[in-house]
Amino acid sequence: SRLRAALPRLWAPLFICTSMSWLLAPSLHLKEPLLLISQYEAFGQPYGWLFRSFDIIAGLLLVAGIRQFVRRQENPYRGALYTIAILAIIDAVFASGTAPGWQAISGRIHGIESIISVGMVVFVTLIDIWRRRSVPTIWFLVTQTACLALALVFLDQRSILALLQYIYQIATVSWLAWFVRSFAAPVQWSESARRRWLQLFGYASASLGVALIVTVALPAHHFGRFFHGFERDYGFIGQHSVAAGVLLLYLARHVGQGQRRAAVCIGGLLGFQLVLYSIVRPTPSMLFISLIAYGLLWCGIAAFDRNVRPLKVSGRISDAAVVIAGTVLAIVLCFAAIRQANGQQQVERIISRAIHGNKTVHVRHLPVPEEITEHSAAYVRRVGSTLIVATTLTLLWSLFRPVAPPKHGPAKDEQALARSLLEQWSHSSEDYFKLWPEDKQYFFNKARTAFIAYKVSGGTAFALADPIGPLRTHKPIITAFQNFCRQQGLSVCFLMIEHNKVEKYRAGFKIMKIGSSAIIDCKEFATKTVKSKWWRWQHNRAQRAGYTYALSRPPHSTALLAETAQLSNLWLERAGHTEQTFALGYYDTNYVQQCSLHLLREPGGQLIAFANQLPTFNDNRQATVDLIRFNPEADGAMPTLVMYIILELAASGQERFDLGFVPLAKVDTPIAQLARTISTRRFSIDGLQQFKGKFKPQWQPNYVAYQGDLLSLGVMITQLESLMSPKKQ
Repeated sequence: SRLRAALPRLWAPLFICTSMSWLLAPSLHLKEPLLLISQYEAFGQPYGWLFRSFDIIAGLLLVAGIRQFVRRQENPYRGALYTIAILAIIDAVFASGTAPGWQAISGRIHGIESIISVGMVVFVTLIDIWRRRSVPTIWFLVTQTACLALALVFLDQRSILALLQYIYQIATVSWLAWFVRSFAAPVQWSESARRRWLQLFGYASASLGVALIVTVALPAHHFGRFFHGFERDYGFIGQHSVAAGVLLLYLARHVGQGQRRAAVCIGGLLGFQLVLYSIVRPTPSMLFISLIAYGLLWCGIAAFDRNVRPLKVSGRISDAAVVIAGTVLAIVLCFAAIRQANGQQQVERIISRAIHGNKTVHVRHLPVPEEITEHSAAYVRRVGSTLIVATTLTLLWSLFRPVAPPKHGPAKDEQALARSLLEQWSHSSEDYFKLWPEDKQYFFNKARTAFIAYKVSGGTAFALADPIGPLRTHKPIITAFQNFCRQQGLSVCFLMIEHNKVEKYRAGFKIMKIGSSAIIDCKEFATKTVKSKWWRWQHNRAQRAGYTYALSRPPHSTALLAETAQLSNLWLERAGHTEQTFALGYYDTNYVQQCSLHLLREPGGQLIAFANQLPTFNDNRQATVDLIRFNPEADGAMPTLVMYIILELAASGQERFDLGFVPLAKVDTPIAQLARTISTRRFSIDGLQQFKGKFKPQWQPNYVAYQGDLLSLGVMITQLESLMSPKKQ
């Protein structure tokens, strides 16, 4: 049972590592020219039995993977994959051979099997492109086509054909691992396990980057033994190593964050390393490290599910710092290795010759041939210049990488669909804020029967609770939204969650109470609360002042809109009054035209206060207002207007009135106390709570659901303040 549980995560790396044992063959046969893989596995070869044994194990693993991941309904895939697995086992059993007798028969069987196997792989590739249009399969077909074309061009060059076979086999094994695994459910990672794995692979990538740069100092006497013309030109190997090493240093932080593109890039680099250190420069130690890293990448491939994160200055500087630190460390290790092998004086001589070219260099004479010194100096110049260029380009890309402009607002068809779903499934009097201001983006489920309205600020997607859609879709779409944001490199924060809806956010979030909303029972206010002493005094004062109340339903006249705009501007001139966005509205003629307006006038007809009542959907029996703008010099205008609004709502049959949210209201924690103290300079939370308490409301707790720790929450608060910052007119 434990083996079955571990199989989804370990199958791909085990299959890849056992299927590629033949990568070690050139290193174990250094004195021979490069051969085809089948020739290394032939009868009579010293290590042929070892490679064939691993091939049989790989074939059995492929059978186990097909049984585990590919369902019976997935035909013709299942039958074709079983055929490929059986042919792989036959390939290992019947090795290549040309001697008379059994070896000749085995060789013929091996040749026939190879042709059928390649045909089956091509067949599965074409079927998958036709049925699923999978991007990895399309790229694999491109690789197959390129290898075939090059093989026809270099048909008479055995070493090139062997190289192409190695590339083709690495691509085939990698594609088979992905293809079989693609039929299974994604491997589920806990957040803590995902974080630990990503950190481990990030450190491993950085270490491998340093190791690649250091390899330029390793002995090069085996270079180019398979390719005519490369015997005395090893610079291209060093150039590749330093360029790949610098790129790995840059990608290390990104794979540590779980970015899929970075993981794909590292996978491509490691695939190239497998070819380099198995054929071009057989280096068993680096080949082993590269193969293990390639397997580990496949082991945790499901953890890399983020897209490119939003670029920040701190992130750019961190990327550059990792590249610089890793490059400096590699250079120090390189010089230490060269000095250990050649001595201080010879190192100085080579470096001086590399810097000054053919100029006379005054160093103590050493018994080293001039040809070797000049060759080494040329190598250092070539590799050093590549290191400088690669590091400089990487740093420039890291610091000045262009950013795609952010998406502002929804597409018209998305907003229309969101409105239609609100008309069916709205549950809050503030759901209109999911349409206005028009700065939201929408995440729909696959069936497009539910959506979440959100906006991105910094690295956080702020979403307005709750999802809109049938109740059964709420938890699934919240989970899908989490996965979507993780793939985009974003954290998630849901705002204004009601107390009876918190449970659906428990999975994957931390919950914090942030305050309460004042919900007023309209009938109770009209029959009891308004008769209290304080409200009688307010009512009498309004009558003495001659204030009159009126309700205007849309469409509103141009003259009325001009009056409200003038009063709004007057209200905004007062210190501390600003427009805000996202979860609140700002004054806009088109917005106000959609709302009912509650108006309060003085005896001369001058408008002294107004409030816009948000449109509601789905026969919602609760109402709320957004903008409450009043003349600060009109005594008691604001409480009087709110009183008349509630009385009007009670008369029209509305059951509840949401007077609005009060931060930290009814929250008694040390953090809340500290926040109250800090916020006193900006506004009085206690004063606001005391004023709304005069309406005798029911205090409804509100929560946020966020990802991360308290420090993350602090960053989110800053991002939210930026997101809701005053609208620039």
